[in-house]
Amino acid sequence: MPSHHCEPHYYRIRVRGHLGATISSAFPALEPRTVGADTVLAGELADQAALFGVLAAIEALGLGLVEVCCCETQEYRGPEATDSDGAFVGPWSVLLRFPDLARPLSEFIALTPRLPGLSERVRQVVILTVGAHFGVADRLSAHVFPDARAGLCSDQIAALSVGARPADLGEDELLAADVALALARGGAVPGPLYDTAVARFGREGFDAVVFLTIHCLILGALLNAYDVPVRNAAAPREKP
Repeated sequence: MPSHHCEPHYYRIRVRGHLGATISSAFPALEPRTVGADTVLAGELADQAALFGVLAAIEALGLGLVEVCCCETQEYRGPEATDSDGAFVGPWSVLLRFPDLARPLSEFIALTPRLPGLSERVRQVVILTVGAHFGVADRLSAHVFPDARAGLCSDQIAALSVGARPADLGEDELLAADVALALARGGAVPGPLYDTAVARFGREGFDAVVFLTIHCLILGALLNAYDVPVRNAAAPREKP
């Protein structure tokens, strides 16, 4: 399954005021369109790093961000970054307050699901295992792989989402889940588990499990800290 982080998405980014040609030129990938008192910048962006580049430019130019909408196509699918009251939604909106941190972190988040050495089923099992530990399995999976579950059946997803172990998972999937859970719980990975995982996945695959777990720990903490819903759910607790 290709990662959604490496596929372009169509964005509609709405800012306050009418942008002139000079300011609009700061967003060459997006087409400006006046909508009432605001301007909508619309177009395809390659990945999350490109999106945060645009958001950082909006911040640097002192523009008022109204909403960010992400669509698979040019069809509008509703607000993505703010609700009707201007409250931010989405796990990364808080990073708008920290633009120097946002870009490298978004690049890390975009790259980790694409690290080689693991099957997509194993990746999804790691995501659901860490998500269950944080109590955010459904939301975490939706934010990392929003439109696919890597071939896992509904019973397997349901069991993993509550911290259970489906009996019909493969050996690689169970082993990766053991490593991810050991990391999420804290403390060193037990020596026998480390040796088995490196022997099974190789150094590259083991490292991929570790960094994907870090990815999920970061995102899980943000989802819980700001009570972030999946698209079109309720607003979070806090406005940045």
